[in-house]
Amino acid sequence: MGWNLTRRQAQYLRKIEQLIEEYDHSPTYQDIGDAMGTTRQSVYKIVHQLEARGYLHKRPPGARNSIKPTGRLAALS
Repeated sequence: MGWNLTRRQAQYLRKIEQLIEEYDHSPTYQDIGDAMGTTRQSVYKIVHQLEARGYLHKRPPGARNSIKPTGRLAALS
């Protein structure tokens, strides 16, 4: 993918955006893992990769439902 994302990272980002729309708040790592058929540890790794690339913002550690897309993917689509 041309935006410095792997296909899998883009899939996770789209799923996070869908879950936020569906739940009307940001999903937990467990919610994302269940939706993607993977573990929370895998979600943690990809969320941190997306944050490092500027596609997600996160609140400080311990904050609940703290994942928020930056809108960067939509701007590139």
